[in-house]
Amino acid sequence: MNKEFIKFEADVQRQHARYRLPLTCAIGDRLYSVSDWSVAGLSIAAENAAFLPDRNYNLKLVFPFDGYDFIVSLDAVSERGSDPETMEFRYINVDAARLRLFRYILDAYLAGEIVTAGEILDVSRRQDEPAGPKANAAATGTDRSPMFVLGQALRLALVTAISVGLVAFVGGSIAQRLNVIPTESAAVTLDSVPLLTPNSGVLTNVVSGVVARGQMVATIMLPSETTATLFSPCDCTVASVQASIGSNVAPGDQIATLRSNDPVPYVQAWVRRENVMDLYRGVTAEVELYDGTVIRGVQLAQLPVVDASAAEPGDLVEVRLDVPAPQVALQVDRPVVVRFIRNNLISSTVNNTLGRFGNWFGGLLPS
Repeated sequence: MNKEFIKFEADVQRQHARYRLPLTCAIGDRLYSVSDWSVAGLSIAAENAAFLPDRNYNLKLVFPFDGYDFIVSLDAVSERGSDPETMEFRYINVDAARLRLFRYILDAYLAGEIVTAGEILDVSRRQDEPAGPKANAAATGTDRSPMFVLGQALRLALVTAISVGLVAFVGGSIAQRLNVIPTESAAVTLDSVPLLTPNSGVLTNVVSGVVARGQMVATIMLPSETTATLFSPCDCTVASVQASIGSNVAPGDQIATLRSNDPVPYVQAWVRRENVMDLYRGVTAEVELYDGTVIRGVQLAQLPVVDASAAEPGDLVEVRLDVPAPQVALQVDRPVVVRFIRNNLISSTVNNTLGRFGNWFGGLLPS
């Protein structure tokens, strides 16, 4: 048999049209330019001496696209071609997924389309449609084994639970926004008495600790080189000092802050003026202390009084809450969270139910 005829048969084995595409082929550590390519094989520009015929090699085809390179790895067997400066390779063990990928890439090159990496990965991951009795059963839904039914039931239950949870989570948030009056800030505090100076001069002394009613608290050296004395108006404790000894003070300056010796702590909250009228319609408060303790059903000690002529929208109004809880005494001067809840039986019930379920479902979501 004619040797050239055998070579011709080797060329024809690919049985696919060859194209000149701008791709390269990596074999080992070297990169070769591809003379022609098809979905069944390729030719590279290399002398025959560089490769042995009828040997298996691992090829890495590098397809350049706009901004990235897509690499396909496969095995091929080497064959001598008619051109001594080229070497031909025929793919072996090419599965349907790679053939489908090759056809997609070829169509994209020939059509001049811009192909993204996601589209190529999507094509490469597609699986062929199943065939045979199992495929027909799956398509018609006749495969109703116990595990299949159980899986369908679990999926349905999971989807239902997630849907109900999302509805409750969103509904709770909406109900809370409608039924809760927001506060700008709040803290546990005690009643205090500011000690103000009526004179100008230099502060020469300030006592500390417990003071009785009428006891000296501070002294001021007046410009006339006489001394003025400030006395305690109550049986108090000097909680803090606002002026340092030796500093100049003017009439009305606060020297110190006095607190009763048997104070009753309370919660001081600040709300916007435009929300004050909502407090008159009836609310209960929910106080969350610094340590996480939540106290519900707290009543307002007194409703705030706002002078409409003096206040402007956006001004803050003080609201006092008497919280009968022993934990409050241990958290004086610490911030707390106060929520004023409107006294509406239906909306409060819905708000509490949806809010608790939404909070539980929100805790299941990853942070």
